[in-house]
Amino acid sequence: MAEKTYAEKYAEQNNVLEKNIAVIRPFLKKISEQYDAGTNFYNDIAILSGPSITEYNHFYENRRDLYNRWQKGEVLIYNVKWAGATFVIECSPINKPSSAYMVYKHNNHPVPLDVAVAIKNLYAAQEYRSILYGCMRSQRNR
Repeated sequence: MAEKTYAEKYAEQNNVLEKNIAVIRPFLKKISEQYDAGTNFYNDIAILSGPSITEYNHFYENRRDLYNRWQKGEVLIYNVKWAGATFVIECSPINKPSSAYMVYKHNNHPVPLDVAVAIKNLYAAQEYRSILYGCMRSQRNR
C-alpha cells in the first residue's frame, strides 16, 4: 500500500478538525448568547496555545498561581483566536483532560470534559495540519 500524499493527509486532518469543532461550537454558541458576543465568537474556531491577550494580563496580575502552573506545564491553557475565550484544562498523569473551565471576561465557566478533550485535540490537529500544509508547499516548489 502506497504512503498517503501530504494532500491526502491534509484532507484527512480537515475531517478531524470538523469533528472537534462540532463538539466545541455548541458550547461557545451558548456562552456567546449569554454575553451577546455575536456569531464570530463561535463561527471561526481556531485554537491557540496560551491565554487570550486580555486573560494573559489578568492571569499574570491577579491569578499568579494559575499563571505559574501554566508556565511549569502543570495545566494546559488554550484560547479561541479572536473570541477572547481562554480554556484551562487540568490533566491526569497520562495527559488526559480530567477537568476544565473557560475564562471569559474574567468569569469562570465550567467546561464539559468532551469539550475540553475537543479543544486539546483541535489544537494538536491544527498544528499538524499546518505542518502538512508546509510540506505540501515545499513539495510543489521542488
